[in-house]
Amino acid sequence: MTAKKKRIEDETIITKEVERRVRLKLNREEEEKALVDMLAEMKSRDSVQDAKAAAMKDFRRELNEKEAKIGELRERLELGDWIDALCVQTMDLNEKTVEVKIKATGDVIESRPMTEEELQGNLF
Repeated sequence: MTAKKKRIEDETIITKEVERRVRLKLNREEEEKALVDMLAEMKSRDSVQDAKAAAMKDFRRELNEKEAKIGELRERLELGDWIDALCVQTMDLNEKTVEVKIKATGDVIESRPMTEEELQGNLF
């Protein structure tokens, strides 16, 4: 506020001119122009939002592909590759266990108790 002029009317009332920022209603012509401008901006905003939605869809698709590839590679690093290998299955009837080994390396890939069917001798 800037005081332009002071004037004392009596000992209890002080009057002065001040500047303040105030809002005034638009006249009809200004209102119509502002409405046209606002509608144009809204249309432009909608276009930007549509472009954003399309871009986000593409980003999500690309991100999901990357996450899936990372998961595959992580699993490969942790567990190794799947291969078809000739194996030897051994059933120990005394211990009632089954062991499966890769024939070429002797690596044990499965070791478990025998199932009921295996105990009855139907599967070997």
